[in-house]
Amino acid sequence: MNMDLSENTAKRLYELRTKSGYTMEKLAEMVGVSKGTISKWENGSIKNMRRDKVLVLAKIFNVSPTYILGYNEHSRELDQADRINRFSSLYSQLQESEKVVVDKLLESLVQNK
Repeated sequence: MNMDLSENTAKRLYELRTKSGYTMEKLAEMVGVSKGTISKWENGSIKNMRRDKVLVLAKIFNVSPTYILGYNEHSRELDQADRINRFSSLYSQLQESEKVVVDKLLESLVQNK
């Protein structure tokens, strides 16, 4: 099922992607679309988006699907279970050497509280 995109959606997607530090290529890979699709979403030339893609983007950026679609002004952070699932998914995509770095960083953050 496709969802109509508001004028805010293109701007929000660009802002969320750049704020998160993702390239178009990386985000496309994570969402399961082409870089060209990401570009078209961000420049507003695609006027609808599949519901499953909206949900994936919401999880990636830790915002509500309605925020992605421009229906509300404020992003609503996902609850803790969703956040844990998101981090787990991202962590599983890392190489072993990268996981070691993340583990040490998390331990350091917790110890410095």
